[in-house]
Amino acid sequence: MLCEVEVYGWKRPDSNSDCLHFKRLRDKVLINHVISTPHATSVAMCTRHCMRNVDCLSYNVRRRAIDGSVIGCELNSESGTSMPPNLVTSKNTDNYGLVMN
Repeated sequence: MLCEVEVYGWKRPDSNSDCLHFKRLRDKVLINHVISTPHATSVAMCTRHCMRNVDCLSYNVRRRAIDGSVIGCELNSESGTSMPPNLVTSKNTDNYGLVMN
């Protein structure tokens, strides 16, 4: 069961489609599929890193427990949809998975 889900729409620079959408899963992290750990201080920065990487299908955003500030960004070659067993609970981490239409 998903408690809080948000969808973010972004246009990939090399894409002809209107935009790509990412679905947010609170307190979830995709493990075993990290392809890059770029520097990011916001969700928007992490999203842009994923959008620029054609192999990125999802990303994990880690937040500081005290103030919720972004302290980590992990780009993944898979998503929770393609690898459900690797989507696990992790406090202060959100997974954003590419929504395929």
